Amino acid sequence: MSPFLATRLSFVVPTPPAYLSGKELDAAHEALDSALFRVLPRLPGVLVEYSNVKMLGPGECVDDQIDVLFHYAADVVVFQPEPETEMQCVVTEWFSNHIALTAMGAFRVVVRAENISNGLKFNPKKNAWTSASHELARNSVVAVHVVRLVGANLAWQIEGAMRA
Repeated sequence: MSPFLATRLSFVVPTPPAYLSGKELDAAHEALDSALFRVLPRLPGVLVEYSNVKMLGPGECVDDQIDVLFHYAADVVVFQPEPETEMQCVVTEWFSNHIALTAMGAFRVVVRAENISNGLKFNPKKNAWTSASHELARNSVVAVHVVRLVGANLAWQIEGAMRA
């Protein structure tokens, strides 16, 4: 199953007067641009792409707010890896308590020492993760099972496990 979900998102953007008179869609694009590669509470993962932005009606003024509220909809793609999904990841660095990797060339993955059960052990003399048959190297491709997506906003990562 793909870790990417295509869906339609409805959202509201408080729009300052400078964006009125034909620039209302610019406000929506700026709001979506600022949300790219972030975990958003309204989405089940990380926003990675959007398209087909439409304004759903006229703006509305609420109480004495200077901004006008506009309702929009857009097609979005969300990265939401399911727990236990196996992903091929590239090793970027390691420490005694975890291994850092990259999934799909863009997504940060961390495997904590307690989630490594594939025979690798940290060898402090070599400052490396080793097993009886090999030593983990930078840029090695390894299988990682998704445990969960953790964090919020820009400070998010995939927590993973390496299993036998």
